[in-house]
Amino acid sequence: MNPTEAKPATTTTAIATNEHHPVYSREHLAGLDSHLELISALTHLESVECQVDQSLSKLLSSSDRIDSALNTIGEIEPIVQDLSEDAAALHEVVIERAEVAERLSSKVRVLDLEQSRVKDCIDRVQSAAELKDAFNQLFQAIEYADWEAATRHVQRANAIDRAFLTSQFVEAVVPTANIPEPPAIALENLIIQLTETFLKSFNAAAQVKDEAATTRFFKLFPLLGPSASESGLSAYSDFVRTLISVPSSITRPTDGAKPASIVIQLTSIVEQLALIIDQHQGVVDKYYGPRSMVTVALKLNKELDRLMVRLLSAWETDQQLNRKLLSVQRYSFATQNQLLAAINNYGSVNPLNSPAALHSSLRSLAGNVQRTYNLPQSSVSSLNSTAVVSHEEDTEDPREIDFLIAELAGMSSRWQTYRRFLCGRFGEFNLNETQNILERPDEPQSPISPSTVPKEQHASPPAHISKQFEQLGQTELSQKLNENLERFYLPLEAWYLRINIEKAHSADEMDLSGSPYLSSALDDTFYMAKKVILRLMSVGNVKCVRAGLLKIEETIQRDFGEVMKKRLEGVSANLSAGTTVGFGIKTSEEKEKREKSVRNSCVVYLNNLSMASEYVVRLVDEVTNGPTLTQNFFVPVEIDEIKSCLAEMYRLSKKLAGINKSGLEQLFNQLIRPKIRPIVSDCYKDVTYVLDDQSYAEAEVQDLFRKRFQKAWESLMDPYRDSMTTENFKELIGMTVNLIVRTWENMIKNQKFNELGSIKFDKDIRSISSFLSNQTSFGISLINESFIRLKQISSLLLIKSIEDHNDGDNQNEDDDQVLKNFLVAEDINWRLNMSEIKNVLAQKI
Repeated sequence: MNPTEAKPATTTTAIATNEHHPVYSREHLAGLDSHLELISALTHLESVECQVDQSLSKLLSSSDRIDSALNTIGEIEPIVQDLSEDAAALHEVVIERAEVAERLSSKVRVLDLEQSRVKDCIDRVQSAAELKDAFNQLFQAIEYADWEAATRHVQRANAIDRAFLTSQFVEAVVPTANIPEPPAIALENLIIQLTETFLKSFNAAAQVKDEAATTRFFKLFPLLGPSASESGLSAYSDFVRTLISVPSSITRPTDGAKPASIVIQLTSIVEQLALIIDQHQGVVDKYYGPRSMVTVALKLNKELDRLMVRLLSAWETDQQLNRKLLSVQRYSFATQNQLLAAINNYGSVNPLNSPAALHSSLRSLAGNVQRTYNLPQSSVSSLNSTAVVSHEEDTEDPREIDFLIAELAGMSSRWQTYRRFLCGRFGEFNLNETQNILERPDEPQSPISPSTVPKEQHASPPAHISKQFEQLGQTELSQKLNENLERFYLPLEAWYLRINIEKAHSADEMDLSGSPYLSSALDDTFYMAKKVILRLMSVGNVKCVRAGLLKIEETIQRDFGEVMKKRLEGVSANLSAGTTVGFGIKTSEEKEKREKSVRNSCVVYLNNLSMASEYVVRLVDEVTNGPTLTQNFFVPVEIDEIKSCLAEMYRLSKKLAGINKSGLEQLFNQLIRPKIRPIVSDCYKDVTYVLDDQSYAEAEVQDLFRKRFQKAWESLMDPYRDSMTTENFKELIGMTVNLIVRTWENMIKNQKFNELGSIKFDKDIRSISSFLSNQTSFGISLINESFIRLKQISSLLLIKSIEDHNDGDNQNEDDDQVLKNFLVAEDINWRLNMSEIKNVLAQKI
């Protein structure tokens, strides 16, 4: 160990030791006045003395190592001294060489600076000469009308740095007698002069349709610079606007001829615009730069606004939209209201209020709509109300309203398709997110139809669309179309749907020949609903679609769902009135005939509601997952919003299903519930479960309960089996079985059972359960769930003795505890409570 390293360690130890004891100075020792303090101080000093002695001993023992290290250092000292002298000599040499290098590099930098100045001077002289030559050649080209050469010389002048062009050197050297102005000003004036010359020549060529000349000057504008390029695009835009061929029906309709459809006229114009953009975009972008065609498209949209806004105003006047809108808003749907009023009055005591009379009354109400739809007179009979007749005579022809609605929707659809085309051409796209837009089979192809737009342009644009594309979409025509959708389309479409549903109810006919029983109002209503929804989707306007779907939902719920509900209530009230008063029904045959008529009417209305609920779901799924959505909407945010609006229509399905369920319960309570107890009572006539061997054998052979039940069940449910929808019949089966089981359970509470009787009861339960399960394809789980309580009662009756199941170690337990232990040991989810279990066990003999 190095002797120099031991001393600090010893000192540190001594200091660490002294930290635990007080330090005694001379003044402190002089102040000690007690014997104990003196002894303590003396002890401490002795301890310190001992520590110091130990430290000195350690230092003396390490002196040999210290001497050896000092000798080694002495030997190295001459070597280090020599190295220091060599380093000093090298330092002087380096300093000398550095001074020489600095002098050389300084002279080189001076030479480089002088060379760069000479080169810059040469460049300036050459540029000035180039500029002067360009001006001379430019003047010569202008003099000889060599416009291509003139643009080349302008490009030569524009290629010179702008700062050099405005420098004092150029302004002093370049000007001549022909060019007295500063070069920058002279060049700008010459460009303006050439631009004006090109514009005049271009416009003159455009007027005479000189394609070669227009193409020549069209290519020259961008060579003169940005300002000339803008002027050229403006002139070109004005030129292509003249290429739009306006249909003669817009400007010069033939005398006496029916004007063409406004949708056809709009389609003709936007197809021409799309063709112009499609054919000219490549050339414009090639010579004027990418996206330069946007400027032309904006001018084309202004021309579209000029033509179509004027045409729309004239069309609204010719079609008398304001008058027709006011007329349909005043329409009171008297037939629909009378229909509901007539149904509400079926509860009165009137022998004519049979279901047949109800259907006849509904048919008679069709007279009001007969005049509206020009139906054959033989198919309907008119109402006697003069006020209603005079009111309906002023009703608008639904076919004319249908045509107007189709025109309004068609215009919006064409505009949205053209907007899609513009987005495909000028919008910013992520090409990795393309959508496969299916072709519409019922429409002719056009340059702006989805089938003819390139697939890469079907890609969804990002959330942030460029301002240029927003300007393309924000036109006066689009604003006018949106206003017409809100002002005319939505009210007229709602009226059209309502008037057709009213017609469907008035001309409703029951079809009792098919399975299930339905009426014509169902298909007629949802045919019109599908037509209206698909037309609404074709509009392509999110706000309009949202409002339209809400109106359609409200209309179907009120004009179809509520009418079916009122019809059910009317039939129910009619049946209740007939049951109470009798209406002179004398024979059971007349009663059965009347009940059959009521049952068929109820089944038809319930089936209509069940199928309507299914139709709503099917229609929403078809629109959501079909091509209609992506054909009319292409912005992802809009598609998501429309899907959300469509999903809200599932509420209508639930509401119709709710009305259907209430009607089923009403039918069950009036036609089935009153028959259940008599059926079960008749099945149990002369049936006992206290049997000996002989009576048990006879009961097995006769099997009276099962045979009677099967016959009664078939008589009760067969009329509904083929006439109801699957869902309605399933619901009716469930309600009927539940009531039968509860009635059966109540009826056996007063029965007594011996061992053979319990076995026979268990067989009866299983045979009836098996029979009911086989009645329908969906009934196994439903029947098993309903029979759980009866099967648990049977299992309790089959147990010989609960005490036999008790352990011998628990002989002191009471009967309740024994029963609880038994129930737990059976590991069954008991539906019977303890009191019911005791009552069942008490029935055993």
